[in-house]
Amino acid sequence: MPSFEGTPGIHIITGITAFGKDKNKGIIYLVTYGAKLLAFKPTEYGIGQVEDLGGVADTGDSEMWKPYCPNLAVGNNGKLYYFVGGHGNFIKKDTTFLFEFDPETRTRRTLFEFPTHIVREVTGSDVKDDEGNLYFAGRRRPTDGGTDANGPFLIKFNPEKKINP
Repeated sequence: MPSFEGTPGIHIITGITAFGKDKNKGIIYLVTYGAKLLAFKPTEYGIGQVEDLGGVADTGDSEMWKPYCPNLAVGNNGKLYYFVGGHGNFIKKDTTFLFEFDPETRTRRTLFEFPTHIVREVTGSDVKDDEGNLYFAGRRRPTDGGTDANGPFLIKFNPEKKINP
């Protein structure tokens, strides 16, 4: 499996944290535990091509393999959407990011930054309805110091619709 140089073995062997399917193109996108985006193009015979699309985020001076990203969805526009952050593995202290990645141009852009008391970490793989809404499960950092006082919540996001703050 593709990995960044210096990635600890546990981050390589642990495998895939999330996937999303582009049914129109016949591609399955994967996120590795070592923070890589991959495009898997299955074939009828053999494993098929695995293309390394790079890291889930620009980490600056920190390790490229470190960001935590256990979620991924493919929008109707063919772009990938995922949240990065959780388990002490953040790009920016106490901040979770929502990214959009265009696999055609390999460009990534930050859509939102959330403090961890709003969004701490997010899970979910390729949950989408017929209207193009993407669904994820989120957790917040408790504000009272408890372990999970604010509990889980549903995130519904449609990249083709304007978001009102």
